[in-house]
Amino acid sequence: RTVTISGDDYDRRDGKIIGLHTIIANGATGEMSYTRFEKGGQRGVLGKYPLHFHLLGDCPDCRFVGNAVETSEQRGIVVHGTQQSTVAENVLFGVKGAGIYIEDGNEMENDILGNVNICPVQGGCRQTGTDNPESDDITQSGIWAVSLSNNFVGNRMVNHLNGFSGKASPFPDGRGFAQNFECPQHSAFGNISSNVFHSNQNYGMNLNGQFPRNVDRSVASNGLVTDIIWPLSSCDALTATGQDNGRTAVIQNQLEFGNAFSGATSLGDVQFLNLRVINSAEALFWQADTKPFADTSVTAYVKDSTFEWIDDEEIAGILGSGASGTANIAGPGGEGSFLLENVSFLGDWTMREPAQNPEPEAGDLQVF
Repeated sequence: RTVTISGDDYDRRDGKIIGLHTIIANGATGEMSYTRFEKGGQRGVLGKYPLHFHLLGDCPDCRFVGNAVETSEQRGIVVHGTQQSTVAENVLFGVKGAGIYIEDGNEMENDILGNVNICPVQGGCRQTGTDNPESDDITQSGIWAVSLSNNFVGNRMVNHLNGFSGKASPFPDGRGFAQNFECPQHSAFGNISSNVFHSNQNYGMNLNGQFPRNVDRSVASNGLVTDIIWPLSSCDALTATGQDNGRTAVIQNQLEFGNAFSGATSLGDVQFLNLRVINSAEALFWQADTKPFADTSVTAYVKDSTFEWIDDEEIAGILGSGASGTANIAGPGGEGSFLLENVSFLGDWTMREPAQNPEPEAGDLQVF
């Protein structure tokens, strides 16, 4: 049978917008599947979202699968302080703020699989008045995550300010209950693959200062770093013996089109593999710096990838891009080489290096 859970028409009072909310919390195990939720979220009221896993710790039997979330005034699906849950095959439409929200930084090994989130007006799903302006307004995204130590596979994010944001830099020590026990800019990546981000106003994928390392944390530690101590921690760039502590992350099989940008600010030990970007103003924007891979068997920052500009007004309109442009890469500055391996450029293209670098002659761009 068809199940719909609907809030009343939104009640607006004291600067808040009050709609339906549900929550699984307090050590519970729960599943909500193949249900429609509408008129949800309570703007400005902490913890009030249409679907919410709240501080459940290790919860492999917690599942949000196959739901439809239509209209929300504060986020859509929230995974908070929870590990190994499943958020799969959900469809979100007209959700304001972060659509799928990974909240504090200690979330690990959650499966975020095959979800679709569409904003009805490009860039029109920003929301003010929440506890996190970064996630809901400044860098509003279809998926917004402090912790990238989760599996993001096969998702489709359309027409937002950003498609996907990994935004740990505003919260370098984590958030909420995890604060001061995390270094989310350095946490290992999960499986990030086969996602599609298109027609977003700003970035398709937006990573911000991510340098993954061999950080000592696990599901058994509730995702918290076990050695946040001075003067040495597994969060540090070097090990106790002076070795590079970087840990390679690979983002693979990603398709982006019709966005303004794709890429990151500074980013290290991260490779884009089989990335395809079509009709984006900056096909790859690596704004500041990078570093050599700690794993010396990995050398290319971008491999087996294609950047394309289709210079056709009708196709550009379908893709949501400008009528003309180039397949343009703005690479990082700083010392060292930036290696592209087996990369194709189709249509008009330019390459400018660096995006930001006070000493542009210091960098070396290599294409093979």
